[in-house]
Amino acid sequence: MKKLRTYYERELGAQLGFNQEFAARFPAQGSRLGMVDGANGDPHIERFIQANALSNARIAKLIDDSDGKLTEALLGVNYPQYVRPLPASAIVCADTAASVETMTAATIIPPAAMMSARTPEGESCKFQTAFPLQLTPLRLSKVTFHASIHPPPALRRPAAVTSALSVEIESKAATMGLDRLKLDYWRLYIDAEPSLCAQIRDVLFMHVACAYIALDDGTWITLDAVPIKPVGFEAGQMLLPAAASAHPAYQLLTEYFGYGEKFNFFDVEWPMLAHHVRAPCQRLTLHLGLTGVAADSDIARRLATLTQKHFVPGCTPVINLFKRSACPIELNHTATDYPLMPDAHPVAAYDIYSVDKVCAIQDGPNGQALAEFRPYYAMRHGEGDGERGRYYLVRRDPLKALSDPGHDLRIALVDLALDPLAMGDACVSIDLTCTNRDLPSRLRPGGSDSDLALERAPDGSPLRLLRKPTRQHRFSADAHWRLIAHLSLNYCSLAQGGLNYLKEMLALYDITQSPVAQRQIAGITALEHRQARVWLRDHGRSALVHGIEVRLTLDEDAFAGSGMHVFVQVLDHFFGLYVHLNSFTQLTVLSHTNGRELIRCKPRNGAQQLV
Repeated sequence: MKKLRTYYERELGAQLGFNQEFAARFPAQGSRLGMVDGANGDPHIERFIQANALSNARIAKLIDDSDGKLTEALLGVNYPQYVRPLPASAIVCADTAASVETMTAATIIPPAAMMSARTPEGESCKFQTAFPLQLTPLRLSKVTFHASIHPPPALRRPAAVTSALSVEIESKAATMGLDRLKLDYWRLYIDAEPSLCAQIRDVLFMHVACAYIALDDGTWITLDAVPIKPVGFEAGQMLLPAAASAHPAYQLLTEYFGYGEKFNFFDVEWPMLAHHVRAPCQRLTLHLGLTGVAADSDIARRLATLTQKHFVPGCTPVINLFKRSACPIELNHTATDYPLMPDAHPVAAYDIYSVDKVCAIQDGPNGQALAEFRPYYAMRHGEGDGERGRYYLVRRDPLKALSDPGHDLRIALVDLALDPLAMGDACVSIDLTCTNRDLPSRLRPGGSDSDLALERAPDGSPLRLLRKPTRQHRFSADAHWRLIAHLSLNYCSLAQGGLNYLKEMLALYDITQSPVAQRQIAGITALEHRQARVWLRDHGRSALVHGIEVRLTLDEDAFAGSGMHVFVQVLDHFFGLYVHLNSFTQLTVLSHTNGRELIRCKPRNGAQQLV
């Protein structure tokens, strides 16, 4: 509406200027219209001029917005996530305190499990899990930071390791010790205020150099590798549904700026610990040796405040996405398009994320026949259905979305020539994926009962919201051309655009316009690249591979309170888009203050297809 007002004021000003010129050149005709000395004294004529200016403004805006139909259709085919809303998200924890002592096995609830919740006003919201939800008897009984580490003399300690973070893990189940627990990994959520959470992430993945486990009998064992790894970067760990045509690195950028809490998870690789456990065993301690953490440093003082409450098991991110049917449409050919709404009440509490399937049920001589429609803007026009085909076209009215939410979408059933479909009367059935708009943001964590209800709960454990759900966001239509421009990635764009291109692209993905994200983007001070060669091993064989080393300089002060590790990992995945499959990128991060190396990522295979 703000844009329409701008058009209206421009049209009204132009109309008044034209009226003044007309009255000056043709006084007789101007006086009949009430125009004297360029001013209009007739209030009825004045209202008519204003109404005409509003009508002209709407037409002018529609003409200017015609580019938006092109960009929306183009993005809808190749990168549909940019024209869809970013649904609300939250962190959920299963409270197993009442059942943990009687557990006899670990229970894993797979991803996409559906949950429901009710706002204080009684309106229902639905969520689906993004990660597997683990219900296990494992608990952290103690977390301690040691300013100095003293392993037994028989164990070799790296010279750079000066301190340690000790984590005591125990099984609360009376009949299931650590030796009987079968897990591929044990996932923990860092539950702390944002600055401490960022500090913990950076310590775990930038300062841990070695790991030991101490068993009940006091025996220390050196582990071959550090048994922790970050979560949220792999293709199967995304919150949003994956688009077949989009690279996961684009989705990773979207989720970093839109769903930062999902990166506060990390995995303990349980088989690495269980390999050394002997029955019976109810408790062990994992010692993580730290480098670069002096006893009198700010990091050490903050780590000294850690307790087991900062690491929560049995958690998962959830996202406000669910399946729903649309209101059936009676195809009677009395209109060129039809309203597209979820079959739910109130309609304003629902938003359509995607149209999944459109079918028409038509009566025929041999009973009912089912005809499926395909999206008009797609790559499937050559698939059967005769020369004309059956397609659907969805249009969104942005003005209607503001004034009448839930009634802003309309669907047209057309043939290949974009003409109304020539078929008999039918009932059209539509399957949708929906969101609840901003309704989840009204939920309040911390109720006495369960905050959410799992549709198929294996043990009835209460589900708690650890964080208030985020608000729904949407990429601005004004950003569509810039989104399309940055998607044509290649080595030349990185080489020629350099730092400014990278910062502009990251700002484009900052959909929430967060001050923290803006400070991080501004903290990128230099970007360089050069040719590199490394020996890469694969299935016991090695080869010398040519690639690109990307050297990124960051201002460490810009990441104070928000952490650097996750930001660097997201960029590491993104730079893999610039080289082909038989090459690699390697990201090295340098300090803006003194030029020292902060992070050196492992070589990453390229993502571009050669053919």
